[in-house]
Amino acid sequence: MKPVTLALAVSAVAFTSLASADTTSTDVVTAKQAGNILPIPKVGIRVGGGNWNEFMVNGGVDVTFNVPVLPLPQLRVDAEIWGKPSNFGKDRRGNALSLLEVQSFAIGYAGLGPTYYFTDDQGDHKSGIGLKVLGGMNLSGGTYVEAGLIFGPKNPPLFFTVGRRF
Repeated sequence: MKPVTLALAVSAVAFTSLASADTTSTDVVTAKQAGNILPIPKVGIRVGGGNWNEFMVNGGVDVTFNVPVLPLPQLRVDAEIWGKPSNFGKDRRGNALSLLEVQSFAIGYAGLGPTYYFTDDQGDHKSGIGLKVLGGMNLSGGTYVEAGLIFGPKNPPLFFTVGRRF
């Protein structure tokens, strides 16, 4: 009887180790699948020019990402600055920070959301909450072009930019 008991014990240990090996491999697959669910944000850097009381140059950065628990297409955090080309930031300048919902279409994308802006128009400082509207088109290699309009300042700034996403 002793060999039978020993054989049963060895079989039980082997069965247990096989079951735990299967569970471990299942846990690894689950962890990998969970890693694929989490969104990887896209970071963009852009430069351009447009009109705000006169011709201005601008630059900005944006981070676009998906939020799996929200039923929104994409969210984008957008920051930008603008000023006169001749004396950038001294006479006329502004900046804005926006949170936009961005919807992609066949030929481009559009976004809309609240923005906090600050402007300095020759010493006349204004800030407040406004609305940013943008439209853009993705080109090859991560390059994009877009137009953005910020409603809120007395003269809404309108900028056209070219950027690259990483």
